[in-house]
Amino acid sequence: MTADGRRVLAGDYNGGVRVWAADSGRCLHELTPDGADVVATAVDAEGLTGLVVRGQAPLEMWDLTRGERVPLPDGVEAASVTAVALSGDGTVGTTGHADGTLQFWSLRTGEILRRVRAHGGPVDALSLSVDGSVALSASSDTPRDQTVRAWDVATGRCHAVLATPSDERGHGAWGVVHYGSALPADARHALQIWAEGPMVLWDSRTSRVVAEVRHRLRHVHISALAPSGSLAVVGISGVPVRVWEPLTGRCLRTLESEDPDRADDTAFARSAAVSADGRTAVLGLHEAIRVQPMPSVGYRAPWAYARPKAAGELTDHGERFRARMEQALRLARQGRFAQTADCLRAAEAVPGFERHPELRDAWRQVGRHGRRVGLHGAWSGFDLDGAGHFPDPLTLALSRNGNYFATVRLGGPIDVWNAADGRRFAEFTWDMRTASTLLLTGDDQAAILHNNYRRSVSLLDLVGDCAYPLSSTGKVEAMAMTPAGDRVLTGESSGELRWCDLAIDRAQRTVNAHWGTVTSHRLAVAAVAISVDGRFAASRAHTRENVSETVGSAIGRAAAESHRAASRTQPGLQP
Repeated sequence: MTADGRRVLAGDYNGGVRVWAADSGRCLHELTPDGADVVATAVDAEGLTGLVVRGQAPLEMWDLTRGERVPLPDGVEAASVTAVALSGDGTVGTTGHADGTLQFWSLRTGEILRRVRAHGGPVDALSLSVDGSVALSASSDTPRDQTVRAWDVATGRCHAVLATPSDERGHGAWGVVHYGSALPADARHALQIWAEGPMVLWDSRTSRVVAEVRHRLRHVHISALAPSGSLAVVGISGVPVRVWEPLTGRCLRTLESEDPDRADDTAFARSAAVSADGRTAVLGLHEAIRVQPMPSVGYRAPWAYARPKAAGELTDHGERFRARMEQALRLARQGRFAQTADCLRAAEAVPGFERHPELRDAWRQVGRHGRRVGLHGAWSGFDLDGAGHFPDPLTLALSRNGNYFATVRLGGPIDVWNAADGRRFAEFTWDMRTASTLLLTGDDQAAILHNNYRRSVSLLDLVGDCAYPLSSTGKVEAMAMTPAGDRVLTGESSGELRWCDLAIDRAQRTVNAHWGTVTSHRLAVAAVAISVDGRFAASRAHTRENVSETVGSAIGRAAAESHRAASRTQPGLQP
């Protein structure tokens, strides 16, 4: 954007490059309708000159007032450009290259001012001060260079470096990966958001980190920093773009459309920029450009002021709620559950009590005596930050009563969580490596784990704290279990379907597992399912012609025959 935010130079994946008027949304110039995809653009403060970087194509310079391309000065290296910047006064241009070099040149004389080897990896971001005397460059090459460097353009000297500090073990204290560096138009500050570390704001003039705040941002794919480092525009995959305050880590505003049908379209933003005056942000969306005003520094979201309530009115609400809850509990004890539900709805209608814990507990008790026909209510209860803790995809099993759930941690341990508040109250440190499927038995006292690393199945006794291997023949690809937890069906890579009847003897710390073979596919099994009574199953193999092969009551018949034989010959398996 230009310094006043009135002009936008934008390029797209189809190679189109256009100059837009931000206030009217009118296209002023279509520089190119198509071509090689555009990967970076730069414009001076007044919007007179623009630079365009394309993939696998030379650097382009444009006169934006006439919409004409102009030749680059002699000697300017125009190949393998990965980042570009112009000074605010339009006198100095700079390019960053894939080999980590920087090139500074004068737009007035065409003279090459300096070439320097700046980074050990490709240059990802560039910024020049208004007079072109200072430049910032950044690289995000994880194994080689993750620094931001400040340069004196006249001498080519690097006078400040932002690099992750080392901890006591010599590792990076901020983590391993960050989501790129955001450099503002004044080339003074830099922002880095580390994947497993802090949000870092750095001042290049003092070479000092001025803010280091914790955050919960994941999968950041765009970021732009306002001058003076006061505000940052951050885009996360699938989430509307938000404005953050780097000094405090506060989220100030969500950049959404006023049109309710397009309120969340910024969740698909591909790029972002902030004007030099810090008042305007521009977002590159899938098929549009969104211009948004930026909040002011120290911004506070407006409050919705309601009429203050008198103490007597608030007391009356509490008494009304209590009376209706007592009536509901009395009706529930009498078994009159339909009338109980009516009383609970009346208690829920009392202002301020719609999410009272006693009300939610009462609904859970009454809900067992009726047939659910729809969702009564839903709201966010808690968030668990699983970065570095849960595998991707997450392996999770919910108890039948919905009171708790179990997850498999990276490395194998199993955690059990309270579903009401997200508190972990149990941990089982069995070495199970990577798990792809976790199933809880009907009584919620044991779990069946499909180990993706070893391709095996294990029974985990959550009461006796024991692990029992259930299968050592073949590689298990899919697994299903009856609600009662007494029968497991597995599909193996050989195409074989096998069932297992289970019986845990906690006194002897043994489990009786009776295995039998149902049938076989020609190729590996992709998915299995089993009926509630354990008599019927369905399976799918990894081929189009076997998309749906159903195995019927053979499970039930084979189970009866195997029970008679196994009860005489097969001992329990030791943990």
